[in-house]
Amino acid sequence: MIASKLQLDLNDEILPFNILNTKYTSHSVSHYWHAFTEIIYIVKGSVVQKINDEIYSAVGGDLIVINGLDMHSLYTKPNNFAEIFEVQIPPSVISFFYRDKKTFGINSVFYKNEHIKSNRISYFLDNLISESTEKKDAYRYFEISFLYGLIGEIIRDQEQSNTACQEAFYQRKELFDRLIPAMNYIEKNIFGDIKLCDAAKHTNMSVQYFCKCFKKATTYTFIEYVNNLRIMYAQDMLLTTEKSITEIAYHLNFSTINYFNRVFKQTTGVSPSLFRRK
Repeated sequence: MIASKLQLDLNDEILPFNILNTKYTSHSVSHYWHAFTEIIYIVKGSVVQKINDEIYSAVGGDLIVINGLDMHSLYTKPNNFAEIFEVQIPPSVISFFYRDKKTFGINSVFYKNEHIKSNRISYFLDNLISESTEKKDAYRYFEISFLYGLIGEIIRDQEQSNTACQEAFYQRKELFDRLIPAMNYIEKNIFGDIKLCDAAKHTNMSVQYFCKCFKKATTYTFIEYVNNLRIMYAQDMLLTTEKSITEIAYHLNFSTINYFNRVFKQTTGVSPSLFRRK
C-alpha cells in the first residue's frame, strides 16, 4: 500500500507526460497525492476510486480525471481483473497555452461511459489510446496532438474559469510541500500512536497554525486524514487477511471497536463486515 506524495518522473525522453497501461490481476490498494493531473480510463474490469470524500465505482468505459493535490485512492478487490489506461500530466503541460492565467487546471471529475461518448472527449481519447498502442510512424506527434485535444475538451466540458483555480493550486502546493515531514511521520506510525503535537513539530509549526495549514492543503482535519488513511489499511486487511474486525481495529490503534465501525462506515459507506462480504 502507498500513502504518500508521488513524484512525476517522465519515462520518455520526448513526451512531456507519461502514458501507462496497467493490468491488475490481484488485489491492489493505493492512497496518494501529487502535483500532476491524472486521466484514468477504465479499459476493462472495475475499480473503486476515491477522490477526497467521494467514492466512485468505475467500470469499463468510464473516465476519471484527478486534479493535482486532491487526495485520492484506488483499489481493486481480490480476483477482480482490471485494465487501466492512464496519462500523468505535469502542471506545466496543462497551463502551457494559458500563461495569461485566464485558464488553468482541470477539476477532478468522474465521467460515465455514456457522457464521454456524447461529446468529443471520446474522439480524442480513443485516438490517443490507439496511437499509444499501435505505435505507427510518427505516433508521438499524434499522441501530443490528441492529448492536448483531450485536455481542451475536458476544460470546455467543465466550463470553468481557472484564474482562481491556478492561485489556489499553487497555494495548496506550497502548503503540501511544508507538510511532507508530517505526512511521512503519519505514514511511519500508522499502526502506532500518532499525536498532533508531534506531527506539528515535524513541520516547525505551532499546533494551531499546523491545523489551519493542514485543513487548507488537504481539505481534511488532522484526525480525519489519519482516520481515512487507517481505514485504507483496514480495507486492505479485510480483503487479504483472516484477522477479525476487532483485531484489525486495535491493530490500527482505534480506541474502541464501536469507534472503528463508525469511522469505517462514514468513510466507505458500508460496515466492515459488509465490505468484507462484498
